[in-house]
Amino acid sequence: MRRRTLFATSALAAAAIFAGLGVVRLEGSTPLVKFPLAASEVIVLGPEGKDRADLDTCLLQQDGANLVRCTKDLLLRNVKLGRYGTALGQLDDAVSRNSDVMAGCHSYAHDMGKLVYSQGMPLSEIYKIGWNDCRLGFPHGALQIASADLNKKTVGPAFKRLCGDMGAFGQEAEGDCVHLIGHIIADLYGNDLEGASKACGSSGIDRLWGRCIHGLLMRNSEFVIAAKAVDATSDDKAKALEIWGSDRIAQKTVLYQICTELIPLGVQGNCSNSIPEVLAVLWNFDWPEIHKACSYFTGQSLNQCYAGIAAAVVSNKGWDPKFIKIACESGPGRTECYRSAAGVYGSTRPDSNPDDLLCGSLQGADRTACLEGFAEGVSLASRLSGKKGVEASNQSSVQSTVTNSTS
Repeated sequence: MRRRTLFATSALAAAAIFAGLGVVRLEGSTPLVKFPLAASEVIVLGPEGKDRADLDTCLLQQDGANLVRCTKDLLLRNVKLGRYGTALGQLDDAVSRNSDVMAGCHSYAHDMGKLVYSQGMPLSEIYKIGWNDCRLGFPHGALQIASADLNKKTVGPAFKRLCGDMGAFGQEAEGDCVHLIGHIIADLYGNDLEGASKACGSSGIDRLWGRCIHGLLMRNSEFVIAAKAVDATSDDKAKALEIWGSDRIAQKTVLYQICTELIPLGVQGNCSNSIPEVLAVLWNFDWPEIHKACSYFTGQSLNQCYAGIAAAVVSNKGWDPKFIKIACESGPGRTECYRSAAGVYGSTRPDSNPDDLLCGSLQGADRTACLEGFAEGVSLASRLSGKKGVEASNQSSVQSTVTNSTS
């Protein structure tokens, strides 16, 4: 039996933000179920017996939509029963076996995190179990529930209230938390993009301001996706139009203004990295024009914008080499695009061979960047997976603080 404990015995002492309830009566269930409240109670196991058979039944579905729905229902059913380790083990196994599940992994983990938080586990404990799995979906869901009551007056203090203890797990965890607050700010400020961008500055630290901006722009791109859906309502369409209008030049101008005039120089790279994700949905994946839009920037901001093209593909199309190649090859940013795409894959599938699905078909600088990006992704996954990863990430943050204080 494969046994994996994620952050289960961590000695880090982050304070619990909300205590929650430990005992809940499930609908249709006579006995009371005591939900785990601490990461040490969650043992992630590879699925066996009935748990394996149930997952196999879902993954054998011939229709992709049915497969996704079946898998998600199975995972959430186990979470509702308090079987968090079982659900996380099934998700880990399903991601490794099926590309459709891999593409929808963030969504699964997001809904699982919402349930786990609603059932009583504090944020500080949720960050100890699988927080980096599925592109940070697990804590995103929990944070969405924890921040549901924020308004324009309380969102500023929320940076410290919700995210202050997350620095104990390293800068990645803290940035992830702030990213989510960017989503909330987008909802609160609507078409006031200037006010929203300035509200992100309440984090008080440039690098966190940048993560907030990333979350802000990502959320505003989701309004466009909703407006283009088959079942979009008139309200959905009006919301997207109110924020972005319909003129490409105006859309590009407001994004440049946010990234160059409304935020500090040190944040501009994070901001430019977000632009392709917004433009991809606004411009119907017109990759050549998105490459041109990135060329407005220079230096590291230019590279970050090109790297954002790969993120835009993965967010909207899933991890598919065909779509990635189309996007990366459409303009001058292809090298950084490939580096970023391989990084996403390496962080998600660190045990795989990068040549099999992407890097092997590239040549010269593109292949070199692809392999480097994959290695960076693997390194990130290693740092953030398990107790040792958290301690290494935390130690890195401590060392950075020491270095800065003595320089």
